[in-house]
Amino acid sequence: MRQLVRLLAAALALSVASVHVAILNQHLEEKPYVGALFLTSILALQLVALELAQSRRDPLLDAVAWSGGSAIVVSMFALFIVSRTAGLPGYHEKWDRIGIASLVLEGLFVAGASANLALSHVALGASSTAAADRRIKRNVAYDLPDASATWSSSPRIAGAVTLGSRDRPRARR
Repeated sequence: MRQLVRLLAAALALSVASVHVAILNQHLEEKPYVGALFLTSILALQLVALELAQSRRDPLLDAVAWSGGSAIVVSMFALFIVSRTAGLPGYHEKWDRIGIASLVLEGLFVAGASANLALSHVALGASSTAAADRRIKRNVAYDLPDASATWSSSPRIAGAVTLGSRDRPRARR
């Protein structure tokens, strides 16, 4: 499931980049700084897509790809809204269909990043639950106390392991 989410997110990142490639020249001619932002975003999204499409998993690169990709598309989304409402310095655009299509793709990428985060927490919870189950089974097999026991209910008193009430050290009077 996670691999499917990764592949869909990679396709979405490439789709967002493709939409911006289609209108890159127009923006480079109108306002070079807007075109430079487009070009930077396009290149970054291609790197994000490349990382997400990999079958190997490097946790650090995954985190950079998901968080970086999300930051890029959220920034693109926000700049699109600002450029059509308040405007950017020397730059104001009208609402258009290709821009709205890009907003949808950007929103879907963020939804994919959220799904990946949810799936990773589910997997993390499942693995920690399985590890706890293994610890409990190992402790039962060796007749050890459960690691989750509190001090008050633990059979260990002041460092002495006791097997029953008659084996407990007696208090000195």
